[in-house]
Amino acid sequence: MTLRITSGDNRYTFAYAADGQTFVTVGSLPCQMVSTEVVGGFTGVTLGMFATGKGQAAFTQWRYDEH
Repeated sequence: MTLRITSGDNRYTFAYAADGQTFVTVGSLPCQMVSTEVVGGFTGVTLGMFATGKGQAAFTQWRYDEH
């Protein structure tokens, strides 16, 4: 499973690809909801991997591409 988060045009878009190539968008959110001007007090975004629940999670790769 490959997960992808992209940003642009004031939105974050979330997608996944079971085969690592064909991405399916699962949702998007407006970026301004994490800005100081709108919600006050929060000035940035932190992205990373996180797992919860029973069982195991294995992360084999983390890549950040700035475009």
